[in-house]
Amino acid sequence: MWLFYTIFGILVIWAGVSIFAIRNLLNQIEQHEDFNNELYLAYLGVYDKIKAIDIRGSFEADDEVGDIYGQIKRIILKLANFTGRLT
Repeated sequence: MWLFYTIFGILVIWAGVSIFAIRNLLNQIEQHEDFNNELYLAYLGVYDKIKAIDIRGSFEADDEVGDIYGQIKRIILKLANFTGRLT
C-alpha cells in the first residue's frame, strides 16, 4: 500500500511541476509574440515614412541611400515573413 501512495505522490508532484513549467513557457511565448508584433509595427511605420519621403524614388535610385533603403526593406520583409504577415 505504501508503494501506491509513494508512486501517487511522485505523480502528483510531477504533474504540478509540469503544469507550472508549461504555464511559464506559454507566458514567455506570449511575451515574445507581443514583442515581435511591436517590432514589426515599428519597422512598418519606418518603412511607410521612408516611402512617403521618397515619393519620386530618388532616394531608392541613389547608390548609398538606395542601399540603406533596400536593407531596411529586406529587414521589414524578413520580419513580416517571420511573424506570418506579408506587406
